[in-house]
Amino acid sequence: MSTYHTIIHTDGGAAPNPGEGAYVAILQNGEKAAAVRGYAPHATNQQMELAAAIAGLSALKSTRIPVHVYTDSQYLQGGASMWIRGWRKNSWKTAAGAPLANVELWQELDRIMAKYVITWIKVDGHAGVEMNVKADHLVQDTRDARGIASRFQVVDIPTIESPWNFEQFMHQAAAQPRPEVQYLRDRFSGLMKGPQG
Repeated sequence: MSTYHTIIHTDGGAAPNPGEGAYVAILQNGEKAAAVRGYAPHATNQQMELAAAIAGLSALKSTRIPVHVYTDSQYLQGGASMWIRGWRKNSWKTAAGAPLANVELWQELDRIMAKYVITWIKVDGHAGVEMNVKADHLVQDTRDARGIASRFQVVDIPTIESPWNFEQFMHQAAAQPRPEVQYLRDRFSGLMKGPQG
């Protein structure tokens, strides 16, 4: 069995929290590396951690190669590798029945994860793990540049485009009615039609 796999190092953050955010995923295949970056004028740390993973996975060309995702976020690693199954089973609510924070992003990650064989690996932040440190620097650089590529200062890893963008995704998600609202609309529509003869 082949041990070949794609490696993704992710990081994201907002300053302050919430505040201006940025997310980065460094993709590695053998000796080659490239980064996807994104910026959000208003976001949270957790949103940016999720966005980094989604954007990184979305940028992969093949779904046949196993993926190892490294993150310093317990929220992302625990959620993606363990908790997400329970949330999905519980109609995207917490074990206590409360609404799940960042539910649209978790659902998007779940949809994308279904295409891959993924191993989620937690690393300690700011502990000298080379690519974790690099991802952190790229996040700061992306936030400082407000996502404008011509303003990037850290450019030793080439930046590539990801087909997924946080701002566009959140705009589309906000335009969709919440499931409970859609249920009420459908119910109301049925009442307005009256009994079918």
